[in-house]
Amino acid sequence: MSYATDILDYLSRWKLADTVNLAAGAFPNKVINQNTYSVTLKRLRRDKLIASHRLGDLTVHFDHAIRNRSNYVARIPKTERRSFLSRSGIDHHLKIQRLSNQLEKLLIGFKFSPNPNDKTLSTTDGRVGESGRKFIPDLIAEPTDQLDRLIFVEVERTLKADRRYFEKWEAYETDQNLFACLYVVYDRVIELQLKEKLRRYFSGARFGSSSFAIGILQADKIEEDKSRAVVTRFEKSKESEVTLYDFFPRHLISTG
Repeated sequence: MSYATDILDYLSRWKLADTVNLAAGAFPNKVINQNTYSVTLKRLRRDKLIASHRLGDLTVHFDHAIRNRSNYVARIPKTERRSFLSRSGIDHHLKIQRLSNQLEKLLIGFKFSPNPNDKTLSTTDGRVGESGRKFIPDLIAEPTDQLDRLIFVEVERTLKADRRYFEKWEAYETDQNLFACLYVVYDRVIELQLKEKLRRYFSGARFGSSSFAIGILQADKIEEDKSRAVVTRFEKSKESEVTLYDFFPRHLISTG
């Protein structure tokens, strides 16, 4: 498979990526030098298979499938593009993308797929709560050899009301194909308050799966401790600390 094909395959999943994330995700098991990478991107732009735009300090590459969005970005004055990066949600998308690349490298046997609910992303799988609201995770982790037990990954940047969390968790918990949900947080205050919400949720009377678990992980611990990073795991009547590796249990991966 050529370098160009690797890049296009990755962008077909993610729709857009910055230069660093694209290299990490498209070539997880290959070595590509900077010159070859730059030349390959240039050829793809020449053939109109991708488009690249500078947004603040980042160069973001857009898949041909979202060329309308790329054309919109091209019309934004360069002085306003940095603020557009945050306003549009692209920065959040790139943060999820980097996390996906990290987790897929650490947790062999699981494939991490993007799952945003806007035009940028590739799928809209989700779970519907009692109000009819569809809850869509940031990432879906699938064992590479079976698709019937999933783990959702949520990147939590802001806190919501208890009612919204509880409806989402009930929708997740009653889904027999969903094994667990992992929250990755970047703020210590959000981490502590989210833990309190989870204690309230799991202390209440519910009718979901007794094996369903929700975990909380500080994002910086992934960089520091890799697969040994500590996840606080909540489940029915129990709170414990496990490693990131153990939160994604091997028994979900078929041994043949």
